[in-house]
Amino acid sequence: MTDWAQLDDAYGSAVHVPALLAAAEQSGVTFGPAWDDVWSHLCHQGTVYSASYAAIPLLADMCSRQPVRGFIPGLQLAGSILASTDGPANPNVMRATYAPAISRLRDVAVSALQLAESDTEFIYGLETLAAFEDLGVWQRTLAYLADGEAPLECGGCGTQLLLRFDDSPPSVTSGNTAEGKRDVVGAEPTEGTHEARLSSLADIHGRATVAENLHYYFGVSTCPACGAELAIADSFA
Repeated sequence: MTDWAQLDDAYGSAVHVPALLAAAEQSGVTFGPAWDDVWSHLCHQGTVYSASYAAIPLLADMCSRQPVRGFIPGLQLAGSILASTDGPANPNVMRATYAPAISRLRDVAVSALQLAESDTEFIYGLETLAAFEDLGVWQRTLAYLADGEAPLECGGCGTQLLLRFDDSPPSVTSGNTAEGKRDVVGAEPTEGTHEARLSSLADIHGRATVAENLHYYFGVSTCPACGAELAIADSFA
């Protein structure tokens, strides 16, 4: 049995975390104050804690009890915990420790993906599934597709850049200005890669716009400041 008093969350002792999770489950399957509380304690601005990992089996139980739908807050929280690289433990060790719960969460995420009611909901579901399948950088960055822009950083000169999906084709600019923008050249993913897995899921579920934008996500551009080549996957700020 988990000794929550020996674990930490964002505010100190995690002794109250089971009660917070119970209140969130009782509140339903949409975000609200109870879910905000849980998220703040367990995944505060992307940082996770010893209690965050310990909560994964409870979140798996919760998600297994709830009706499957396109968006499940407990599922997204569990995915965000696993995707975080800002925590007290080696993420790979935690994945091994909680492998059975993660497998259950992945199964729910696969079922939920086909029930997404919009491209935005699908993108969030895809990012969550990517976390359970440990698909590299994409488990932390796919949500930018829903925002229409993503922060990048040039590895050559360190300039802060912005990937804009509202342009046609998508472009890279220096910050919020469109001056000197550079087009992004899309790329087809190589079979067997994380990128191929994501692209295949978008195609299978008939998300043509998401699939097209993913190809640009997997592509390249050049830095407007120094002219260096940018591989989008390696340039997230």
